[in-house]
Amino acid sequence: MSTTVVTEVSENVTVIEVVETALCDPEVIARVAGELSEQLDAMSGRDVVVDFEPVRYLSSHLLGKLLEFRSALQDRGATMIVCGMRPELERILNATNLARIFHLEPTRKDALESLDAPDAH
Repeated sequence: MSTTVVTEVSENVTVIEVVETALCDPEVIARVAGELSEQLDAMSGRDVVVDFEPVRYLSSHLLGKLLEFRSALQDRGATMIVCGMRPELERILNATNLARIFHLEPTRKDALESLDAPDAH
């Protein structure tokens, strides 16, 4: 089984980089969801940046899993920021009103700076 995410953990932030370019196959989505779930158990209140920079395609099923992950993080008092979305993927989020739910930033650097901002939480 190949790795679908790469995780970097610091004291206050966990960065999860999705390394798959296509997130449409049910098996790949299950692996991503499983890896997110594993990370959730280890996070203990750290904020999370999910970086989609290499992703070219994603399914609505994955978006549902991401919503579940965001909700679980919020229940733990953590913030989730999604970054690196290609314009065509961001348009999908806008069209489905998910852009209003997810905190989106263009780059990982922007996402990390956003978490450092006084009003980030």
